[in-house]
Amino acid sequence: MLAILAGVLWLIKPDFRFIILGAFSTFLTSGLGLYHSGIEQKWWSGPSTCSSGKIDDLSVDELFEKIMNAPLTRCDEIVWTFANLSMANWNAILSLLLTIVWIIAIKNKSITSK
Repeated sequence: MLAILAGVLWLIKPDFRFIILGAFSTFLTSGLGLYHSGIEQKWWSGPSTCSSGKIDDLSVDELFEKIMNAPLTRCDEIVWTFANLSMANWNAILSLLLTIVWIIAIKNKSITSK
């Protein structure tokens, strides 16, 4: 969202800082996509608010309470895939590609301003 705003602002007022902002925001989004992919693949644990955690040592009553108070969406399960990649995977890949586009724009701006 911030990258789109940076692009629109650059179209209105071509300022090199907007290109930097676009590259930074898409790179950050790619990192978040990678982080979420790691949670889905169980490479690391996610926040306790969206991951189930271990239930081995819970009593029946504790497990029931945990189930009843669980959020509707869990971030440690893959909900949808396309071409065997989850939405988090696609987010990381496409955001990284957009970062490359922004970097090309930075290089082109650097070349034309010399």
